[in-house]
Amino acid sequence: MASIINKKVKGYRYYYYVESKRINGKPKPVNQKYLGTAEKVLEKVLSAEKPLQERVLYSDEADFGAVALIYDIAKRLGITDIIDSILPKRKQGASVGAYILTAAINRATNPKSKYGLAEWYSGTCLPMITSLKPSAFSPQNFWNNTCISAEDIDRVEEAVLEKIVDTYDIDTSQIIYDATNFFTYIDTMQDSDLAKRGHNKEKRNDLRIDGLALMVSPDSAIPLLHETYPGNRADATEFTVMVQKLKSRYEAITKTSVDVTIVFDRGNNSEENIALLDSGEIKFHYVGGLMKNQATELYAIDLSEYTPLCSPTLEGELAYRSHMEAFGQAVTVVITYNPELEEGQMQV
Repeated sequence: MASIINKKVKGYRYYYYVESKRINGKPKPVNQKYLGTAEKVLEKVLSAEKPLQERVLYSDEADFGAVALIYDIAKRLGITDIIDSILPKRKQGASVGAYILTAAINRATNPKSKYGLAEWYSGTCLPMITSLKPSAFSPQNFWNNTCISAEDIDRVEEAVLEKIVDTYDIDTSQIIYDATNFFTYIDTMQDSDLAKRGHNKEKRNDLRIDGLALMVSPDSAIPLLHETYPGNRADATEFTVMVQKLKSRYEAITKTSVDVTIVFDRGNNSEENIALLDSGEIKFHYVGGLMKNQATELYAIDLSEYTPLCSPTLEGELAYRSHMEAFGQAVTVVITYNPELEEGQMQV
């Protein structure tokens, strides 16, 4: 059994925690712990009621959950090893793969500029996991180690994608495509192959813009192919470039010929692009959007002829399916009606 006893030493009483056992019929102490004076015991009791943050001598708080999860997935896939095998450097400081993975984790969890990368990194569990100091991720160090050619970026992207598709059995038979652009603050007089004057989708036509095209799988929106391109290049023109790259990428990662359904919006439905998709050179199934002036007869159909869509995520929406001619051939067309979207568009 256990008890608290006191002993008087030179006129002062001291308290002890004592555990006793009966040995050979007699009680004997087998564990004794000094607790201190009565005042010290009271101080410890009162201290225990305070929050932990006020009691610890030292603490180090760090982001852990999402950061550690993404890092663990990347390590199990061997992402840094794949990158470093393509982009080797001297064994000094962080590798190219470490820089790219760190930036990717930052983008996924708490996006910062390159000037804020080191500070963010120091506030996560990554320094403890990687043993790399935050100073390694200064802006200059980052750019010195990630000045990579477009050709090498494609090689890395293809190798990483092949690993991901093989590991997670990603469905690549359907692909969603879209292109956008974003404005920059690059000076007008500064030479740039990418930043050009064009029609900015954020209405900042006063600034130079870059284009970004992306192809993803509908299953979990896994990026399959990307390209940055000059901001003055039309979406429909960029579509041709991406389709050519997709054919090469698809055959490289799947080791089979192209058998893909590609989905794209009306900004990419030029006659040249449709002819390319229909040609024997690149065989694609496709679903594209039509502009209003290409399907005016559909807008004359009364809503009473539309059919409600059954999906819970499309509750309240209607659709009408028919056939017509577009781009010189018979096609199946579907027009949809979303009352919430109409209400928003009708607001002044």
